[in-house]
Amino acid sequence: MLNHEKYQKNPVVHYPERQWPDKEITKAPIWCSVDLRDGNQALIDPMVVDEKIEMFQYLIKLGFKEIEIGFPAASQIEYDFLRQLVERRMIPDDVRVQVLVQCREHLIKRTFEAIQGIKNVVVHIYNSTSTLQRDVVFHKGKDEITQIAIEGTKLVKKYAENFELIDSRTVSLVIPRDEKSRRMVADLKYKQTANERNLQNYTCSLYKNELDDLIKQNVVDDFGTGIYCLTNLDYYDEEIGLLFEARDYLL
Repeated sequence: MLNHEKYQKNPVVHYPERQWPDKEITKAPIWCSVDLRDGNQALIDPMVVDEKIEMFQYLIKLGFKEIEIGFPAASQIEYDFLRQLVERRMIPDDVRVQVLVQCREHLIKRTFEAIQGIKNVVVHIYNSTSTLQRDVVFHKGKDEITQIAIEGTKLVKKYAENFELIDSRTVSLVIPRDEKSRRMVADLKYKQTANERNLQNYTCSLYKNELDDLIKQNVVDDFGTGIYCLTNLDYYDEEIGLLFEARDYLL
């Protein structure tokens, strides 16, 4: 947000019993889009998988680096949408996604199944604490509601221990899909130098055996730098993502 200076700061409130009122925001925050959850819930006819993918791609184009992608344990559409993003390599390496789940073991387990293979992910667990929810839904007191949150946190830690990080199984591949990225790849090829941070905007992750398959098809090179680049854009589609056979073959 380049125009953050146009807004006035909230006044600092001195309140010794709490720490947060004394804190000030000194730079533009990192914006997290929750459109794929809250926006979808507000629709009379919720989005199907293809519509959610289109929305996700638009959020990427807008420049969001934090995106809440939904509640994968809530429905098959939500689950399938997330798996499509993973399997089609549609989540850029520099984007962190977030999923939402209630503090129930079967839902937490299903959520970790859905996020398997994502490089940067936040699991957001929640538990209703309002008086109405406590009395009518849970039939529990404050201490019992607190215990639900504690047990939920323990479950997340349990499943996180078995979560397989994408870094341990995959490699990054640069997709030079516009003129800027093609210039960076040219610098990498002929000068053996590149700004790896800038290249992250054009990378996707894939399994090592998938990379080997593309190398055998002579459509990937590392230019001797250890950074892999796709050299044939017939193997990439803006809507589908990375392909493992050329588009003309698929047609």
